Amino acid sequence: KIWFTGQQYEQATTMNEDNRQFINAIMNGAVNNIQNLALSQGNVILQVLDKKAMKTKTTAAIIKKTIDFSKDTRSAAFNKFSEYVAGGRTLADLEKNAAKFGYKVQENKNITTAEHYLAGIHGTREALKWLFEAKEGDISQLYECGDNDHFMVVVLTKIHPQGYRPWDDAEVKDILKREVIKDKKAEMFIAKLKGIGSIAAAQSKGAKISEVKQITFASPVFVQATGAAEPALSGAVAATAIGKFSKNPVKGNAGVYVFQVVNKAMRTGVQYNEAKQMQMCMQQNMQAASGFMQDLVLNAKVVDNRYLFF
Repeated sequence: KIWFTGQQYEQATTMNEDNRQFINAIMNGAVNNIQNLALSQGNVILQVLDKKAMKTKTTAAIIKKTIDFSKDTRSAAFNKFSEYVAGGRTLADLEKNAAKFGYKVQENKNITTAEHYLAGIHGTREALKWLFEAKEGDISQLYECGDNDHFMVVVLTKIHPQGYRPWDDAEVKDILKREVIKDKKAEMFIAKLKGIGSIAAAQSKGAKISEVKQITFASPVFVQATGAAEPALSGAVAATAIGKFSKNPVKGNAGVYVFQVVNKAMRTGVQYNEAKQMQMCMQQNMQAASGFMQDLVLNAKVVDNRYLFF
């Protein structure tokens, strides 16, 4: 349930047809009437439960003149792109000839059946259908998409089988490499900082000193010196008494930290609010339920085929 007000849409400079249909259904729908809205990416079941403080407002008519390309312009662009596609029997040919024709080959990785567009261009459903039926190395036909203002040819370069990717996959390998380098650097810094017991001693080892305030469990603290959020500091700082130096270096996302707790305090004016606490619990329950539903989808091996229809 959510209240919908005029302020949520009246200042919008543009509005697509889906949003227009959704807003009209809310504003003009009868109370308690259930509506089934057929939108471009699926259907929405909507019910207006109540209306309050309804006001009559004036809608200004705005006349827009669209500038469309001519048939000659379209034909010239089509012939040029057709010539480019005809000369590209392989991906290497397309990449080689792209600059010659004034084009640039774009790469889209990790495309799934949950997507509706290719390269951020709408109206690419036929290209998506071809993509999930093609074999590695296949080159598609020429597609006209968007608002009939885009030409597209697609090359399928790689198919990732369902399940976990192998460690030697190029993208996985890059992630693992970064993590291993981070771990090895952390080991070096931890060994270097081992046994120190003061800020001055840490500084003598080359550490950068900075003051970090408002470390809480509510959200990870952002360390300006490293430019990263460091959730590991919340627990370590909470477990250290005022005036005490950290017992062990703390491995974070972007560095290794030692610290001295200068002060601890409750936020002024903070009191237990049962209603607010219940709201937070409900939000946490909704997040947990969302994860639970995703587990059900995975266990049931549900396949998202909406790209075939929307």
